[in-house]
Amino acid sequence: MDKCPYLTSSNSCNVASSLIGMPVTVTPRTCTACKTKTDRPQALNVVTCSIAYQVAPSTELLNTLRQLHRATTFNKPGTCLRNVLKEIGIIKSDVCECDAYATEMDLWGTIGCYERRDAIIRHLNTQYVSWLDMVRVALAGYLTTGQLVDECLKRSKVLS
Repeated sequence: MDKCPYLTSSNSCNVASSLIGMPVTVTPRTCTACKTKTDRPQALNVVTCSIAYQVAPSTELLNTLRQLHRATTFNKPGTCLRNVLKEIGIIKSDVCECDAYATEMDLWGTIGCYERRDAIIRHLNTQYVSWLDMVRVALAGYLTTGQLVDECLKRSKVLS
């Protein structure tokens, strides 16, 4: 539980506490999970939302925390890219490594993907796509691979 800038001397998490407006005491196990099992350690993330959710005093606040929890869980850049491609109608083939690359993007997080934007675009441009897939992308309003990547990063930036 040491070295977290948001942990008070009374073992309260300032991030979780600020979400609900009252002190939220945490355990060493919670702090470890926050630091090691999230793509945004020691910040607004799935762990801090979850612990605030457990002690939230009102239904309205619970609904807000549910939305934050969903955003920190589901709005990861690789997941967003997969979802945008699915929305367009592009289905991954059995031989592509789309899931592995999307998982890697999720681990990089939104900021890491911004830093690797050019590499992500190059990777996507090396993947096999049919002319029909290219038409689907254009009809969805994405004229370049960069625009497609930017849309995914914008969607994943909800809480970054």
